[in-house]
Amino acid sequence: MYSPESTSTLPHTDSPNAARLVVGCQIDPAGGTAWEVLVAAQRKRVGDTEFAKATGGTSDTVGGKSVVVTEKYGIAATLAPRVVGAHEPPNRQEAGRWLRSTTGKVAPGISPYLKQATALVGPQTPVVLAFDTADMLPTARMKAGLDKAKALEVKKANPNALAGLRGVTVILRVTDHMAGEIRLDFDGPAAALKDVAKPLRLEVLDQMGLVGDEMDAWAVTFRGGRW
Repeated sequence: MYSPESTSTLPHTDSPNAARLVVGCQIDPAGGTAWEVLVAAQRKRVGDTEFAKATGGTSDTVGGKSVVVTEKYGIAATLAPRVVGAHEPPNRQEAGRWLRSTTGKVAPGISPYLKQATALVGPQTPVVLAFDTADMLPTARMKAGLDKAKALEVKKANPNALAGLRGVTVILRVTDHMAGEIRLDFDGPAAALKDVAKPLRLEVLDQMGLVGDEMDAWAVTFRGGRW
């Protein structure tokens, strides 16, 4: 979703200074990330002058707000006291539309799936990643990918069932230990995929470089349209 390099280098979103961080982006499966926005609550205020000096940016006005324009990190602005945001790429028109829409209230056009995911964030679930995948992948492309999956060489999955994927949510729980949960939400009953769910999930995570030995012991459960 976002570059660790960008968030660790930007004074506005440097992790020791960021009390909370929200990242949103539009992903095009055929062409990467179309745009990305970051909003961070700061523990200690970092002003525009300090930010511009640290990044080599220039001060300007976009969307009726004072901003710092940087070639590498996009267009950054103070949205509220100790709350800052950045829009990448540094497209002035797009950033201006976004800045004018930042009223502090939930945008009426936000995806219901993403809005639902925000309610999952809490003291014991400090990290939640949600991806709205509705209408993202055509059935033909899904079928082509499934035909190449090693996990499905014996048991086949119905591409129409996977094409009904509404979204994916990753939750990190922190209590006396750390535990992860990956939710896949479908339009229809998810139990139709129960025979291939675990091996297919592990293969996809392995291709993303995210699989670990402990994941072999992860349990797969089904409830309605979720697994």
